[in-house]
Amino acid sequence: MPEAPLTCDEVLGRGWNDFSDSEMRSLLRSERKKMTETFNNLPDDNRPPKKAFDGWYELAPFQLRWEFEEYLEEVPETIEGSPLPIPGARAIIAP
Repeated sequence: MPEAPLTCDEVLGRGWNDFSDSEMRSLLRSERKKMTETFNNLPDDNRPPKKAFDGWYELAPFQLRWEFEEYLEEVPETIEGSPLPIPGARAIIAP
Protein backbone atom coordinates (compact mmCIF):
# COMPACT_ATOMS: atom_id res chain seq x y z
CA MET A 1 0.00 0.00 0.00
CA PRO A 2 1.46 3.42 -0.93
CA GLU A 3 2.14 5.98 1.76
CA ALA A 4 -0.44 8.66 2.45
CA PRO A 5 0.02 11.77 0.30
CA LEU A 6 2.13 14.50 1.83
CA THR A 7 0.10 17.42 0.54
CA CYS A 8 -3.41 18.29 -0.51
CA ASP A 9 -2.04 19.44 -3.86
CA GLU A 10 -0.80 15.92 -4.57
CA VAL A 11 -4.28 14.50 -4.06
CA LEU A 12 -5.89 17.25 -6.11
CA GLY A 13 -3.34 16.73 -8.88
CA ARG A 14 -3.78 12.96 -9.07
CA GLY A 15 -7.48 12.71 -8.32
CA TRP A 16 -9.59 11.40 -5.45
CA ASN A 17 -9.88 7.87 -6.79
CA ASP A 18 -6.12 7.27 -6.69
CA PHE A 19 -6.21 7.04 -2.90
CA SER A 20 -7.85 4.64 -0.48
CA ASP A 21 -10.23 5.78 2.23
CA SER A 22 -7.59 5.12 4.89
CA GLU A 23 -5.06 7.27 3.01
CA MET A 24 -7.58 10.09 2.71
CA ARG A 25 -8.48 9.85 6.40
CA SER A 26 -4.78 9.99 7.28
CA LEU A 27 -4.31 13.13 5.22
CA LEU A 28 -7.43 14.72 6.69
CA ARG A 29 -6.24 14.01 10.24
CA SER A 30 -2.91 15.59 9.38
CA GLU A 31 -4.58 18.69 7.92
CA ARG A 32 -6.91 19.00 10.93
CA LYS A 33 -3.92 18.78 13.29
CA LYS A 34 -2.06 21.52 11.38
CA MET A 35 -5.09 23.81 11.41
CA THR A 36 -5.72 23.22 15.13
CA GLU A 37 -2.09 24.00 15.94
CA THR A 38 -2.29 27.17 13.87
CA PHE A 39 -5.45 28.32 15.66
CA ASN A 40 -4.00 27.48 19.06
CA ASN A 41 -0.93 29.61 18.32
CA LEU A 42 -2.86 32.77 17.44
CA PRO A 43 -2.12 35.81 19.63
CA ASP A 44 -4.53 36.30 22.53
CA ASP A 45 -6.11 39.36 20.91
CA ASN A 46 -7.36 37.27 17.95
CA ARG A 47 -10.70 35.55 18.36
CA PRO A 48 -10.44 31.91 17.26
CA PRO A 49 -12.97 30.64 14.71
CA LYS A 50 -15.43 29.36 17.32
CA LYS A 51 -17.87 27.85 14.86
CA ALA A 52 -15.10 25.72 13.35
CA PHE A 53 -14.56 24.04 16.69
CA ASP A 54 -18.31 23.64 17.25
CA GLY A 55 -18.66 21.67 14.02
CA TRP A 56 -20.32 24.16 11.66
CA TYR A 57 -17.57 23.55 9.13
CA GLU A 58 -14.40 21.54 8.91
CA LEU A 59 -11.13 22.89 10.23
CA ALA A 60 -9.23 21.67 7.21
CA PRO A 61 -10.33 23.36 3.97
CA PHE A 62 -9.15 20.26 2.13
CA GLN A 63 -11.59 18.08 4.08
CA LEU A 64 -14.44 20.43 3.25
CA ARG A 65 -13.50 20.30 -0.45
CA TRP A 66 -13.27 16.50 -0.35
CA GLU A 67 -16.70 16.19 1.29
CA PHE A 68 -18.18 18.62 -1.23
CA GLU A 69 -16.80 16.53 -4.10
CA GLU A 70 -18.30 13.40 -2.52
CA TYR A 71 -21.74 15.07 -2.44
CA LEU A 72 -21.41 16.21 -6.06
CA GLU A 73 -20.62 12.65 -7.16
CA GLU A 74 -24.04 11.60 -5.82
CA VAL A 75 -25.93 14.04 -8.07
CA PRO A 76 -27.96 12.08 -10.63
CA GLU A 77 -27.56 12.61 -14.38
CA THR A 78 -31.23 13.60 -14.71
CA ILE A 79 -34.11 14.82 -12.53
CA GLU A 80 -37.62 13.92 -13.68
CA GLY A 81 -36.25 13.23 -17.16
CA SER A 82 -34.42 16.56 -17.50
CA PRO A 83 -30.64 16.43 -17.87
CA LEU A 84 -28.52 18.34 -15.38
CA PRO A 85 -27.64 21.12 -15.12
CA ILE A 86 -31.08 22.53 -15.93
CA PRO A 87 -30.72 25.71 -18.04
CA GLY A 88 -31.64 28.83 -16.09
CA ALA A 89 -31.85 27.01 -12.77
CA ARG A 90 -30.83 28.93 -9.67
CA ALA A 91 -30.04 27.57 -6.22
CA ILE A 92 -29.16 28.83 -2.79
CA ILE A 93 -27.25 26.53 -0.49
CA ALA A 94 -27.58 27.59 3.13
CA PRO A 95 -27.48 26.00 6.59
